[in-house]
Amino acid sequence: MRRPVSIVTALCALAAGACARNPDADLWDCQFAVQKDNAGRSATDIAEREQSIAACMSERGYHLDPRYSACTTGSVTPHCYQK
Repeated sequence: MRRPVSIVTALCALAAGACARNPDADLWDCQFAVQKDNAGRSATDIAEREQSIAACMSERGYHLDPRYSACTTGSVTPHCYQK
């Protein structure tokens, strides 16, 4: 029995949507990638890590949410980022 193409297409679209990225997953990926390269704890290392996280999130299409004044460059809180 053959299913109509529209049902198969709809199921594929649902599956793709379920795998869509979100700020939580992207932020964890960015933190992990940055931490591998920058494990130091000096003030310079921390500042560099913050800039690297911000750059990584920016590359993924996120920017800091202006509604939260506590959210600064390199924030490690997912609610600080929006697309």
